[in-house]
Formats: sequence, C-alpha cells, structure tokens
Amino acid sequence: MGGGDRAEAMDDRLKLRHLRVFLAIAEAGTVTGAARKLNSAQPAVSRTLRELEEIVGRPLFQRTSRGLVRTEAGDELYRFATVASGQLEEGIARASGLDEAASVRIGALPNLLASLLPPVVRRFKEESPRTVFRIETGTIAYLLAHLRRGNIDFVMGRMADPDSMQGLSFEYIWEEELPFAARTGHPLAGRRKITLREVDDYPVILPLPGTVIRTEVDRAIAERGSSGFANIIETVSVEFGRKLLQLTDAIFVFPVNALAEEFDSGRIVRLDLEIAPIRSPVGITVDPVAQPSGASARVLELLREAARSHAS
Repeated sequence: MGGGDRAEAMDDRLKLRHLRVFLAIAEAGTVTGAARKLNSAQPAVSRTLRELEEIVGRPLFQRTSRGLVRTEAGDELYRFATVASGQLEEGIARASGLDEAASVRIGALPNLLASLLPPVVRRFKEESPRTVFRIETGTIAYLLAHLRRGNIDFVMGRMADPDSMQGLSFEYIWEEELPFAARTGHPLAGRRKITLREVDDYPVILPLPGTVIRTEVDRAIAERGSSGFANIIETVSVEFGRKLLQLTDAIFVFPVNALAEEFDSGRIVRLDLEIAPIRSPVGITVDPVAQPSGASARVLELLREAARSHAS
C-alpha cells in the first residue's frame, strides 16, 4: 500500500484534540485527572474519548480499581501517538525558529545526576560546546511518559515494571549497590553482621514507595522475613538524606553512586548487614520507534564508555 493509500485511509474525523485527550487520560489514569491537566470540563473529555473510540472501533481503556488502564488497542495507539505528538511539537518549534540549535534531551533519575552523568556531560560539551544539553529529572513513570511523547531522547535509570516498559527497550549498562549508610560514629558503625531488627532501632530513610529502588529494598528485607521498619522517612532527595545523616542517627538506604563523595571522604560509612548487598541493574531506556540519533547517539556512546570504566 502506497503513501497515498495510507493518507486516504486516515479518518477525516480524527482531530488533534482527540490525541491530546487520549494522551492526557493515559498519563493521568482518570478522566478527572486528564480534564484538570487540560484545563477542560470532565464531560468534554469523556465525549472526546468516546468519539476517538468510535473512530478506532475498539475500546482504548478499561476501568479498574487503579483507574483507567489502556487496552491492547490503547497500548498500540499510545506507542505511536506519543511519538507523533512529540515530533509535531518539535516540528512546530523548528518551523517557528524557536529550536534552531542542536540539542540532546535526556531523562535521568535524581540519584544518577551526581554520579555517572556529570563527567559524560563534561566530555560531550568539550566535543560539541554549541549543542544544548537538556536534562529532565523525576520519577521513572514521569520520565517514561516524556520519552513516549518524544520530549526526551532516552531515559537513564532502572528498568521499570513490565506494564510501564511495554513497547520500550531497555539496555543494561551497569549494576549499582544500594547500601545501608550512616554517619561516621553511628552506634552501629564498625559492627559486623547487623540484623534488620537492630536497624529498626533507628530512623530509616528510604526511597519513595512505587520507585524501582524502593521495590528492590522492600523485596530484599522481605526475603529475610521482615515486614519493614517502624520509623521511616521517605524521599528521593539525596541532598536531604545526606544532611539528615549528619544531624541524626538515621540510616540511609540509597544508591551508592549518589553518596560516593561522602563515602570517599569518610563522612558516612556502609553498615555491614546480615543480608547480602542489594544490587540493582541500571541502563538506558529508549523508544524503538524513535531511536536516538546524532548528538544523542554520541551521548549514549559516552555513557557506555563511562559505565565500563566505572565497573572496572
């Protein structure tokens, strides 16, 4: 079938607003959330969704206890609509002269911003000083949504759950430890084979629920028969965790690279726990439909090189 045939097959009822509503519902998980995001009335959003489902001829969402979840047809549309939306936005920006400079747009989890990424950015800017380097940070769900929309070129972090990764590709590049850390001079510092019960005598700083690293920590302690800790503080802010370690006897469970300077300087120490070290794969997530190219592909090469050096 030729390009003209495909154009003729496009339903002339399809409007840009249909895709905007569809993407907003897919990312918000509810019609109410989508209406708020679009600054629109809920009935109007529901009506637009019904129109789109009539055009497609199949349901795009199913109602569950967790909200609206994409059907198989919804997944297929989401995969291509996100790319089309992002490319359209970029095309408009380029056509209007607002985006003339070459750019690299990446998403990175907060704990990676202080470890592997800075030397890669330094080396890249030495090679290509006029290329704009844009870094978006947030939760993995937030970053993957931007990746699907074409707003970023790739995501640097841990692999998300299978549902979130549908239609995306993950490349493992290195493995990172999630140690239990405390200030030098902490009552448990220097002890051997500390039990989880002993850890529970102190405040424990953990990643936010729903994050990949929190899931890995919860799984590791559950395997030792523990239901968790009684006195917890939840955050993804490494800056906050560092400061609280210095002020209190709290214990911080966080990726080792985010705390590398503190470990190297001796301001904080790893605690020797009875459980095996928790290790987590870290890599690059891309959309196979819109593979990174040009400057973004060069940044990927530098990241792979840095990861190999880091692991050796």
